[in-house]
Amino acid sequence: VNPAFFEDLLQGVYLDMITWVFSGAGFEGAPAFSLSQWVEFARSKGFEPDRLRGQITWRPTEQERPDWRYTADLIDWARDHAPGFRILQVAAVTAEPTVSLSQMVADAHTCFAQLTKMSLPAHEVARQIGFSVRIGPDYFLEIARLRALQVLWYNLLKAWGAPPTQPAISVEYDPAAYTDEVYANMVRATTMAMSAVFGGADHITVLPYDEGREQLSGRSAAFARRIARNVQHLLKMESYLDTGADPAAGSYYIEQLTSKLAEAAWSRQ
Repeated sequence: VNPAFFEDLLQGVYLDMITWVFSGAGFEGAPAFSLSQWVEFARSKGFEPDRLRGQITWRPTEQERPDWRYTADLIDWARDHAPGFRILQVAAVTAEPTVSLSQMVADAHTCFAQLTKMSLPAHEVARQIGFSVRIGPDYFLEIARLRALQVLWYNLLKAWGAPPTQPAISVEYDPAAYTDEVYANMVRATTMAMSAVFGGADHITVLPYDEGREQLSGRSAAFARRIARNVQHLLKMESYLDTGADPAAGSYYIEQLTSKLAEAAWSRQ
């Protein structure tokens, strides 16, 4: 990862109009160096880093021997040089709702426990954590699962004495959600994106409807990617789903399901 890499990757992209989520060997193996190269590239394009926002996929809780001192130093550096970026990512390693919620809360708790030992205040640790969740096609369950994650996050902040802040949630599709009915996947992509929005996701990655099944669609890859982008455009710019703070609030079924999931996950701690 270097400025030339970003130059090739991001031609024609407005750096300050979208939220960046960087993953891959460079950012996961050398996050400090890779992020510094991103800052250098942004400045070469006339953008001060405080205008840009995003997340890197640094997941110390998934490492066999995590270096928490390095992580604390990385957070200190990013606070001054890339203040719009979150440094820590907590990802669900299973699709099972209760288990995934419990695991994510436990991993976030580990981040608090280890980094506060490094003299980082709890509120600063909270500001650096982002969640990554894979969702499936079960519409109401996925809404409730993301809402339950928010409830659990607020409980965790209270336990650590940190002020309440909205969790940052990135959503990707579970690849198993798509089938060989590629055109039905267009509809499925839309309902899954809706459940993510109603559940409180900040970032959504919509897979092309023929992901892994390109030979079945008879269309170009560019067309499939365009449809995936348009799912988000339609939901935001024409349906205005981004204007409600909690669109599912008040639904008896979703509220009850949210409570059950949150209680079951918290009881596993």
